[in-house]
Amino acid sequence: MQEWLQNLVEKFTELTWSSVLPYIVVALAAIALIILVVKKAPKPAIFSVAVVMIAALAAVLAINFPTADNGMLELDGAQMSWFYSPAFWIGVLCLIGLMVLVLLVRRQHWTTQMLVSGALCVALSFVLSCIVLYRLPQGGSVTAASMLPIMLFAWMYGPVAGICAGLVHGILQLVQGVYVVHPVQLLLDYIFPFAALGLAGLFRKDNQMWLGILVAGVARFIVHFLSGYVFFASYAPAEQGPFVYSVGYNASYMVPEIAICLVIIMIPQLRSALIKLRNRSLAAA
Repeated sequence: MQEWLQNLVEKFTELTWSSVLPYIVVALAAIALIILVVKKAPKPAIFSVAVVMIAALAAVLAINFPTADNGMLELDGAQMSWFYSPAFWIGVLCLIGLMVLVLLVRRQHWTTQMLVSGALCVALSFVLSCIVLYRLPQGGSVTAASMLPIMLFAWMYGPVAGICAGLVHGILQLVQGVYVVHPVQLLLDYIFPFAALGLAGLFRKDNQMWLGILVAGVARFIVHFLSGYVFFASYAPAEQGPFVYSVGYNASYMVPEIAICLVIIMIPQLRSALIKLRNRSLAAA
């Protein structure tokens, strides 16, 4: 016990004010942000506190992120990549922070109908994901249009609601089995790809349904490609290289997935029913 306390004291004395201050700022800003959102404070106040928290988080990352001499780090035999660059992750952190700011400022209004529809779409996507047409050896599978309910929900209620539903669906995917070699790979294979399906909500006109599905499907493919390129490069044949291998591997199941969804929404009767359902939902809101 004494040795543990002594080590703790030594580590604490090694800390400098410049390294501790960002943590303090993050904690205080997070508490203030929660209070402001709960109290429904003015948007400028929420925006200002959130910007401070993002800046402090970026400082924490810059101070503590492990780096090699060239600014990158090779971990567990993974492909050397800018994925291990502090500058890259600071940029990602700021991007995520900006997205959070948009959500906070917009304050998406969730009606009971939206919540019920979202729950049904997530549940339907999960059930359809269990119907596997074929599965690849290193992960990835072609399912019975499991992406479609999430993308249709985004098309009906917008990208913010769609991204939230996609995140829930991604978390549920962990129940079906997970293979993790790195925390970032977990996000890239099981969380972010399904959140990207919400981008279908950027194209909400009646004649843009196919475009939203195509964009959301390509966005999911890009996220899976990044995971394969960085974390599964060792599976690539010498004559291909990790880039070509990751493109081919992920396209082998994502292209059929996207094609199945596009074929289904091209059915005239189904399109008409979906458009009527969407218009009725918007009118009720």
